[in-house]
Amino acid sequence: MKQEREAERFPSFLYVFSVLLVALGLAEIFLVPIGYDSTLKQHAAKSWPVAQGIVVHSSVREKEDSTGDSGTMYNAKVSTEYTVGGRRYRINEIYFAQANSWSTPSYRVERTVRTYKKGTQVAVYYDPARPAIATLEPGVKPWNYAIIGLGAGLVLLGLVAFWFALRNTYRFIRQYIGAKS
Repeated sequence: MKQEREAERFPSFLYVFSVLLVALGLAEIFLVPIGYDSTLKQHAAKSWPVAQGIVVHSSVREKEDSTGDSGTMYNAKVSTEYTVGGRRYRINEIYFAQANSWSTPSYRVERTVRTYKKGTQVAVYYDPARPAIATLEPGVKPWNYAIIGLGAGLVLLGLVAFWFALRNTYRFIRQYIGAKS
């Protein structure tokens, strides 16, 4: 006795799911402040010229976690002035996208504020083509790679879901072509 198979359904959900995963992954890589752009700048900054700078402000910022899970979150607010070609510049971060990096343990931020206390002379790595773009800590941070890796993983997962959608579309179409023969 021949068993009847359940009819294949068009995999519309898989198509939507795969497109959403790819879009989310690309957004993670290219739109998140500590993603691709920040990583490129941090990497390039290692070879930028150095100017002497002075920390003009250093403090700990606090904010309540909006989810209510972590309590208070902390961020180091550090402003540095430096001069390039007779023109004075000011940066308000230690590394690119640092203003978006909030930490739960306050001791990390307090340690950063002690390192960059007001009046401290620091090396400022500046972009020679645009001296207003600068950083105190060149080099890529591990979380930059983590953000890009997470985004790439989502894109890959989306592409796998898309492959399954195509495969199921083939099965869907084949059941109707086979039925007409």
